[in-house]
Amino acid sequence: MKKRAFLFLFILVTLTCTRVLAQQLVHKNDSLDVLDSSVRLQLGDYRGNVVWQHSLDKRQWNDLEGSNRNYLDINTDRTGFYRARIQDGTCFVNYSDTVELNYVSTPTYGNDTLRFQIPIHEGYHPDSIRVYIPALKYNKAMAVSWINDDNLNIWNWVHALINRKFVHTGSLQNHYGLDHPQPGFYPKEALEYTDGAGVRHRFAGTLAIFPHLMEDMGLGRDGLAASNNKFCSPRELRILRDFGTTACYHDIKDSAGIGPGNQESYDRALKHASKVATGFLDYTPKIMAEPNGNHSYMEWGKNNPLIQMQTAQNTVVDRYYPFSKQASIDKSDIVVERMFYNGGSFVDEMLERIESEMAGPDSLRSWLIGANHECSADIEGRFFQEVYQRFGAAGTDQIWFPSLDEFYEYQWIRQQAEIKSHIQANVLEVELIVPRQENFWFNEVSLQLENVAFDTSRTIAISDHCVGASWHWQDSLGHIHVNYNPKTQQRAAKAIRNYLRTASDSDREDAEYFIQLLRPELKARYTTELQQGTMAPVIEDLQYRQKGDTIQQGLITVEVVYQGIATHVQISSDSIADPNRWQSIDEPLQLALEYREGIHPMFVYLKNAFETSSVFKDSLYYKPQALQLHAILIDQGNRITRSENIRVETYFTGTAPTHYRISEDSTFARSNWIPFSGSTLSFALSKPSGKKKVYVQMKAESGLSKIVSDQIEWIEPLSLQGLSIQSGAQVVTNQTVRLTPSYLGLPEWYRASETADLSDVEWRPFSDSIFYTLSEDIGNKTVYLQLQESDGSLSEIAASTLYMSSPDYVGRKMIVVPYEGKEAKIIPMDQGHVINHLPLWQNEFYDNTLLLDHTGIAWATRITKPSQLPSEMQKPLTINRDKYPELSENTGVYPDSVINNYFALPEKELLPLKKGLRFILPEGMYTLQILLSTRDETILAKQSSIVYEANGIRVSPQDIPVNNNQVFVCIANVPVQSDGVLDFYVGQTDKAVAGFNLIEIIRENE
Repeated sequence: MKKRAFLFLFILVTLTCTRVLAQQLVHKNDSLDVLDSSVRLQLGDYRGNVVWQHSLDKRQWNDLEGSNRNYLDINTDRTGFYRARIQDGTCFVNYSDTVELNYVSTPTYGNDTLRFQIPIHEGYHPDSIRVYIPALKYNKAMAVSWINDDNLNIWNWVHALINRKFVHTGSLQNHYGLDHPQPGFYPKEALEYTDGAGVRHRFAGTLAIFPHLMEDMGLGRDGLAASNNKFCSPRELRILRDFGTTACYHDIKDSAGIGPGNQESYDRALKHASKVATGFLDYTPKIMAEPNGNHSYMEWGKNNPLIQMQTAQNTVVDRYYPFSKQASIDKSDIVVERMFYNGGSFVDEMLERIESEMAGPDSLRSWLIGANHECSADIEGRFFQEVYQRFGAAGTDQIWFPSLDEFYEYQWIRQQAEIKSHIQANVLEVELIVPRQENFWFNEVSLQLENVAFDTSRTIAISDHCVGASWHWQDSLGHIHVNYNPKTQQRAAKAIRNYLRTASDSDREDAEYFIQLLRPELKARYTTELQQGTMAPVIEDLQYRQKGDTIQQGLITVEVVYQGIATHVQISSDSIADPNRWQSIDEPLQLALEYREGIHPMFVYLKNAFETSSVFKDSLYYKPQALQLHAILIDQGNRITRSENIRVETYFTGTAPTHYRISEDSTFARSNWIPFSGSTLSFALSKPSGKKKVYVQMKAESGLSKIVSDQIEWIEPLSLQGLSIQSGAQVVTNQTVRLTPSYLGLPEWYRASETADLSDVEWRPFSDSIFYTLSEDIGNKTVYLQLQESDGSLSEIAASTLYMSSPDYVGRKMIVVPYEGKEAKIIPMDQGHVINHLPLWQNEFYDNTLLLDHTGIAWATRITKPSQLPSEMQKPLTINRDKYPELSENTGVYPDSVINNYFALPEKELLPLKKGLRFILPEGMYTLQILLSTRDETILAKQSSIVYEANGIRVSPQDIPVNNNQVFVCIANVPVQSDGVLDFYVGQTDKAVAGFNLIEIIRENE
C-alpha cells in the first residue's frame, strides 16, 4: 500500500580532500512521497565552502542561489535530485551523495485515528477474521450519482423533492413541453437509503457551477446571464451542502472574463474561479465536470493540483468499477464517465443501465453518473423518485446515491487508509488510520468484518471524536459505519433551532434526520433538546431592583429568568396577553409605568413557536421624581463640525421624558414635540453653514423641563465635485467660455488652466460664474480647476473637455444614422463624407457623444444621459426589423448599408406620445432632411399620419415610394437658440409605425 508522510532527511557528510561520504537513508515506506516545504537536507562535519545543487536528470546540475550553509530547506514543488558541492581552499571539488526527492501534487493533511473495541464470543478463529473497508459506503451494491448540469431548478425542485420541502407555485421550468407536477405542494416523502443499521441518509446531488456567473450573486444556465437566471443564493447553496450536495466546476473564466486556451490560462482561470467559488460556498471545489465536450479541460486538469478528480461526457473516459481490485480513482489514471443526455428519454435508459448492472456480478458494476443538458427539473425528479422506489429505502435499499465528492473521498480514503487489528480478552481491537486531504468534507468511513461473532450482550466502544456510529450484525458478518465530522453535530443543532423558529413539519423532519445521524449519547441529548423546545417556557423570576425598593424612574428594564426555550416576551400592566405586544426575547424588555405614586402590577408572558407560558405576576412601588434636564452636549463637545447632521447628548434625571423638542430658535416656533426614544438626539442644522446654537426642551407627565442649549460652528468641507464648461456644450466657437463648478464648502479663491498641474496660473477671487479664455488654436481643450478655502484647504482638481471649432458653420452638414450599439461609430463614404452611426443606447454612465460634420470635423454633441433629457427621450427608438427596406441597385445618395435599417415607434404609441433625440449645435438656423425608407406598403399608405418635429416645427412625409432612396422630408428654418438644443421627435396620429432611416442636419445662412 502506498503511504504518504512528512519526512526530514539528514545526510551526514565527512569531508576530506579526497572524498565526501554520505550516510545511507533508510525508511520503511513502500514508496517515498515528500510534501512541499517539508524537507531539510543536512551535512555532517565538513571543511570548506558549500553550494547546494539541483538537477532533473543527474547530468546537468544548477547551483541554488543563497545556499552557502550546511543545510538546505527545500521550498519548491520540483521533483528532482539534490547534492552539495564542497571545496576547501585549493583542494579539488567534492560532492555529497545524491538524494532523489519525489513530490506529490495532492498532499495529505495529517491522519485521523479511529479505534474500535468489539466484544466477540468465545471460539473465534483469529486467522479467519477479516476486517476491511468495503468497496461502497454502507456496503451497498450500486452507486448512482447525478450532476445538475445547467438546470435552473436545483433549489426549488430538486432540493425540495429530495428533502420534502414546499415547491413554490410557478417556479418549475420545462424545456420540452412535458407535464410537470402541480406546483405549490409538498413531496410525499424524502428520498433516502439506509446504512443497513437503521440510520437514514438522503440522496445527494452535485451542482455544476459557473464561477464567472457567481460573481453576479447568482448561478445561471450555460450561456445565460446570471441576472436573468438566479436560482441559488449563497445561503441556499450552504443548505444544499448541509444535506450532502456539493459543487463541481463547469465552465471557468479568469478575472477578465476570458476562458482558457492553454495550460497557463487554464491555471490562471481556475485559480480565479476557485477564489470566487470558495467565497460563495465556504469550501473549494475539487472536481471538474468537462464542459460542453471540451476535452482540453481534461488534459489541463490533470496538470493542475486544484483538480483532484474529473468526469467527462461519454467519450475519452473510463467507467470506474469500485469492486475491481485494480480500481483507481486518481485523475492521472482515469477520467470518469458521465452519461450525458439531451432530452427526457434518459429516465428509462438510466434505470435499464442500473438494473442490468445490478443483475450482473460485482466486478461489472460501475459508478453510474448521469447528467442532462437543459432538461426540465421535473424529469430529473421523476428519475430520482424511480430510483428511490426501486432501489432506495422504499425498495431494495441497495443503492448509494452520493454527490461526486462523497464518492471520490470515500474511494480515496479506502485506498489510502491503514487497518491494524488484534484480539485481547475476547475483544477485537481495530485501529483505523485514515489520512486527511485538502478540501475533504465527508469524514465518514465504513468497515466490513467477516467471521466475527459479535457478543450482543455487550456494546462496541468507538473513538470519542466520532459523532455518529452505527452497526449491524448478521451471524458472523458485521458492518460498522462511523462519522467523525464535527459539523454533523453542528448541523443537528442548527436544524433544531430552525424548527423551533418555524414549527413546520418539514423542518421537524430535518431536525430528526440530523439527530438520527448521531451516536446514541448525542442523539439522546439533542432529542431531549428538541422535545423541550416544543414545551411552554416556565418563568421563575423577574430581576430589576430588589423587591420593596422604591422605583423613581417611570421606564424600567426587566430581565426574565426562565426555564425552557422562548422566542418572544411581553410585559404590561394588563393581565391579558395582547397578540400585538409580543417582542423578540433578544430585545430589551421595558415597561413604562403610569404616572401615579403607588403599587403598580406587572404581568409577563413568554412564548415559543409552540406554546405560551403561564402568566408571571409581580408589582413595584413607584414614586415619581420630577424630570430635570441639566445639559446637552453637541458632537461630544466638539466646537466645529463638518457635517450638517449632528448628535446631541442629553443629561437628565428624574421621571423619564416622553417627548422632546429641538430647534435653533429658543422659542421653538414651528417645532413639534417628538416622542422620546433615547438620550442621544439627531438634528440637522439649518443652511447656510456658520455658528449655530441649538436648544432642547423635554416634557414628562410630571411637566416640562427647563430649556438648555449648546453651540457649534458648522463648516462644510471643501469639495469640488465637477466642472461644466459653457453649460455642458462639447463644441464652442468663442474663445471665452463660462466655467461652472459643482462644489461644497466656502471657497475664497480659484485657479484655472489648460495645464494639468495648474503651475502656470495664480489664485483669483472666487465666484460661481468664472470666465476663462481658451488658447487660440482650434481643437480639443481640457480646462482644469481647483478651489481654495480661506484657511488654505484645497479641493480636488476637476477637469472638463470640449472642442473649439471655427465659427464659420454655414453650409455644414451632419449625417446621422441611429443603430443598436452602445458606442458611436464614424463611417466614411466613398465621396469623402462622414456618417455618424449614433447609438440608441442611453445610459447615465455614458459620456455624451461627440459628432462630426460631413468633412470629419467635430461639430455637435448627442445627449445620451437620461437625466439631461425630457421624459419622452429617456426611452429611445427601436429597430423594427419587419419594416427594413429591401434595397438593390441603389441609385440614391447613400448606399444600402447606410439606410437599410428602420427606426420606429411602437405601433400603439400615438401623439401626444412621441420619442426623439437631442443634439447640441452652435446657435443659428438649420434645415433637417429626413429619409424614410421601408418595404412595408401599409406604412406608406399612412405616411401622412407620421409626424417629424424639430424644435416645435412639424411636417409629415408625402409621396414617399416603397424602398425609397432619394426623396427626403424637409424641415426648414429650424432655430437653435443660445443653449444649443436641437430636439428631433418622431410621432404618429394613427398606427402608422412611424420611423425614419437617416437624418441630415444642415446649417443655413443667417
